Amino acid sequence: MSKSIIKNTLGSRTFTFAVPAAGAEALAFANAHLDGSYVVYEVVSKVGNETVANCNKVTLTLKNSTTGDKYTFSFYAKSTLGEDEIRAGLIGITVNGVKADEIYIIGMESVAIAGA
Repeated sequence: MSKSIIKNTLGSRTFTFAVPAAGAEALAFANAHLDGSYVVYEVVSKVGNETVANCNKVTLTLKNSTTGDKYTFSFYAKSTLGEDEIRAGLIGITVNGVKADEIYIIGMESVAIAGA
């Protein structure tokens, strides 16, 4: 089944959601039903390793020291990445309007993922 992601901006707020449709159908849906501006992202290829057994669950906070803005989120990282590599990969990125110049890793634990 095809899936597309739509980012819809209304004023100063952005909403992201998935629709069970290919890019052209998702765009037709957006044209017919959405207000504001929007972008449709379609999966065109799949890469990676589907047999991953272990990874690290990382919870971190991005902070902009100038504005004081913070954003906390979690993700699953490669088991071979350490805290320094994760920080180096995220410094300077902008997530949810927060341009990260400080990164605090709150938690990092090894997780075993059961096969499908």
